[in-house]
Amino acid sequence: MDCYGRHVTRRNVILAVLAVIVLVEVFGRDDYARVMQVHLDVLAAMAGKMAAVADVGKRPTPHDLTEIVYPLDRARQFVDTYEDHRSRESYGSFLDLIEVYQGFVLEVDAARGSPERWEQFRPLVDARVASIQAAVTRSRSALEAES
Repeated sequence: MDCYGRHVTRRNVILAVLAVIVLVEVFGRDDYARVMQVHLDVLAAMAGKMAAVADVGKRPTPHDLTEIVYPLDRARQFVDTYEDHRSRESYGSFLDLIEVYQGFVLEVDAARGSPERWEQFRPLVDARVASIQAAVTRSRSALEAES
């Protein structure tokens, strides 16, 4: 008997377990897609912000660098958290995006150290940001195809 005085049968337990599994699977997938969309939005926005900094000729400050590194760290946490989705195309595309974004962060960090290096890198920023935007688009497309 359960706490309400009803008889618990093996069939009811199995049905309850199956219901929980189905709910976890359904909401787990939605959660994965929703959380990835947020990461895609943030990574694209931060890359765009760095392009705006470059457009006005300003060298990034340590605070600017922290702002573009933080989303990268969160994206890596997402990858670790949802590792069980690694067979999905969207997961692979997201890994590719992280690689492109990380390369951009490293380039910004190396270039911001001196005015000369920053001036040499500035003309390349738009192309790097376009690569990030393309990787974001690929991830979004893969995510949509999985829906």
